[in-house]
Amino acid sequence: MVVNTFSEETNISERASGQGQLADAEDISGGVEARTSDTRSTTLYLSVDGAVNITVEVSPDGGETWYVLPESPLKFSAKGDDAIHFRYDFNRLRLESDDGTVDVTAQLREVV
Repeated sequence: MVVNTFSEETNISERASGQGQLADAEDISGGVEARTSDTRSTTLYLSVDGAVNITVEVSPDGGETWYVLPESPLKFSAKGDDAIHFRYDFNRLRLESDDGTVDVTAQLREVV
């Protein structure tokens, strides 16, 4: 069976993007927070110095309401690196580790 569809193709010549450092080899057990643009695509880059679980929360309303992402907690069984791509609408992101003795480096790259 043939189905007719109507679609429109839009070429995007430029996209806005931004990046930021949330933590630089430091303890994030007290939580770190970043304000973002109203982003729909974000990549979080993490480097940890040991085994740790990191809770990821987002807020769509400037920090009034927080939601723990389904990907959370991010679990590291040893020292390592990871990149996690999110496709949620939010304008605040918060990270918190469960171990204050493990240093975490966290960078955020967003495309608006």
